[in-house]
Amino acid sequence: MPNGQSLRHEVHSVYLGVTLDCTVNYKQHLTKTGNKVKSHNSLLTKHANSSWGANATTLWSSVLALCYSVAEYCCPVWACLSLIDV
Repeated sequence: MPNGQSLRHEVHSVYLGVTLDCTVNYKQHLTKTGNKVKSHNSLLTKHANSSWGANATTLWSSVLALCYSVAEYCCPVWACLSLIDV
């Protein structure tokens, strides 16, 4: 480290947007991802139920951009690793 600085120990480090821990069970990452998808879904539900809401095509595009993309990111990696754990 420059200037003699020490590295801090992080229990849950983030690498390329994925929260890692020493057990590699992705619990922390999945919790954060679930909360993010819930908040995005809540926002879209409010738009869909309003009188000034967007049409179905726009809402579907928004769901894909805001919810599906968040849930899908890095899914192949943690899904395969969770199968090994079984």
